[in-house]
Amino acid sequence: GFLGVSLVTMEYSNKTLRQNIITGMSRKSFFLGKVYVMLAISLFAALYYAILALVFGYLNTDYIMTSRVTEGLYFVPRFFLMCFGYMSLAFMIGLIIRRGGIALFSFFTYSLMGEQILKWLVHQKVFGFGNSMNYYPINAIEDLVPIPFPEIVTKMMEEAEQKGYNFFLTPEQATITSLIYIAAFLGLAYYIFSKRDL
Repeated sequence: GFLGVSLVTMEYSNKTLRQNIITGMSRKSFFLGKVYVMLAISLFAALYYAILALVFGYLNTDYIMTSRVTEGLYFVPRFFLMCFGYMSLAFMIGLIIRRGGIALFSFFTYSLMGEQILKWLVHQKVFGFGNSMNYYPINAIEDLVPIPFPEIVTKMMEEAEQKGYNFFLTPEQATITSLIYIAAFLGLAYYIFSKRDL
């Protein structure tokens, strides 16, 4: 999130964005350059995550079998998407607000408390207590790689399921929802960037 905000707010504060546009760079190429940087950072983070997972897998496996060491490797592409989702939201917020400190504060406030307030104070009173509460942006992106892992909180989840509520989206639901939100964040960011004065 920090990098997503910084990618755009530093351009505004250092006035390099306007200078790049004046010297001939199109808005589209500037925007796509930032998206490519976010993709590269997310890919690097996912590869780092995969290497650490493999190292810890080898170190903590009694007998080395490829199937045991790589059993959770399906989390790596979901981790990549999670990183890109957070950066996309932060990038959009940074592009809307343009001030680094305020944009960071807004991103972290929304990430840590905003959805909780919406879910428990607004959503529950209007729509009731149900699974639709899981489809907020940060919650959907978090559910790509849920922490704690669902296996750890099985008892808690079983009790919730008896009441008709799930704490986590399924991996497929989380992936589709996150892709939709990422497209919406980047689409809205591009629309704002293309229409706004620099």
